[in-house]
Amino acid sequence: MYQRIVVLGALGLVTLVSGCSSAAWYSAGQSYQRNECLKVPNQAERERCLDNANTDYNTYTKETTPAP
Repeated sequence: MYQRIVVLGALGLVTLVSGCSSAAWYSAGQSYQRNECLKVPNQAERERCLDNANTDYNTYTKETTPAP
């Protein structure tokens, strides 16, 4: 329970400090995802999860934006 409060507080702080930009929302979600990855007991799966969670915002937008 305490960990969720810390994560939610961090998400709120990131949002306030960064002015609610898309990159800030992505960063907050990324932090949450990293915390969730650390709960995965299998090391190989945890590493894949962390690799995914560590994708920077620019790479993420390039990969998810449809081609014109």
